[in-house]
Formats: sequence, C-alpha cells, structure tokens
Amino acid sequence: DNYTTIQEAVWAAGVNDTIFVRAGTYVEQIIIRNKRSFTVIGEEPTSTTIVGIALADCLDGCIQIEGSNDITLKGFKIVPPPRIDVDEADPTGEKYGTETGILLWNSQNCTISENIICGFHYNCSSYCGKGLSAGIAFEGSTCNVIYENEIIDGYIGISMSNGGAGHGTLAGNKFNEIYHNNFINNTHHVSGMLGDTILTR
Repeated sequence: DNYTTIQEAVWAAGVNDTIFVRAGTYVEQIIIRNKRSFTVIGEEPTSTTIVGIALADCLDGCIQIEGSNDITLKGFKIVPPPRIDVDEADPTGEKYGTETGILLWNSQNCTISENIICGFHYNCSSYCGKGLSAGIAFEGSTCNVIYENEIIDGYIGISMSNGGAGHGTLAGNKFNEIYHNNFINNTHHVSGMLGDTILTR
C-alpha cells in the first residue's frame, strides 16, 4: 500500500525485506539490480498479473534479476504485452514487446517458485535478429532454484543459453536446480542445459 508500482517498492527494499503485492494487474518492467536477500511475493498467482512493456531490447525480462543474490520471487502470473510489429513500433523501429518472462542475469542463490508464466512464444530472431523468447532465461547465473512454476504456451519454457536472452554467455550458468515445474504447450520445454544444472520433472 506504500508504493504505486512494484518497481518503486523494489528500489526501496533492503536486506530481509518482503514486498507483498496485492492482487491486480501491473503493466511494468521490474528490474531487481544489485540487490540481495529479499522476497517479492504476489497475493495469488492467478490474480496478481505482471504484463510486460515495450522495450528497446525485446529480450530483456519482464522481470529482470540482474547482479543480485538471494532474491525470492513467487506468486505471480507473468505475461508479455500485446504484440508490437516492427512497422508499428516507434519511429526508429527499435521497440518490441518483452519476450522473456523472468531473466536471471549474473545472479546467484535466487528462488523462483509458484509463478504462472505464459505466452512468451515468439521467435524473436525472425523479426529483430536477437534470439528466441523464453519463459525463464539464465545468463551467467549460478546456484538458483526454480520449482513449482507453470510455464505455458512459450517458445522455450526454460532457456540456459544465450540464444534465449542474448545478454551473456552460456558457459556461466552452473549449479542451478530445476524441479517440479509444469511445462504445457511450449515449442521447446527446456533448451541449452549444461553447466552442472540439475533438472528433474
């Protein structure tokens, strides 16, 4: 109740804080940058929805955890914005809809659970040349836990490769644990698994 956007609450959060997001629809990109040890929790994943926005880099995350440690994210429905074709973008033709649901970029010891991530299904390389959209993508991230999420109607459900987000290198993803997620109707459920990642159903 103290902030008008989730991003404002994230900027203000300190170590061991919990951000509780009430049910509703939030149209914004959320960037968790250089933060540590706090939780962002939605009231209920079917009614607490984050809708992505148009960005200059279509493969930035709708929620982007960047250079952070020990972040917990749970209880959201995450969807892309309405499709923006190249000809309908800004006059420079440089804005597209976010095509990655959650991007873990150079982050460690984060937990992503109990989210519904749906509709990130576009092959971005066909119109902006930057890669493939994904529900969850890793870039240079280690020791993260991904469990009990539903990833639905995506191009790639979970991507461990730079083709899925386009920011860094594949080799930096190590010791991540992925289990008990529900993959439904994705073109590829999981892509680019290596770096000692543990994957179970």
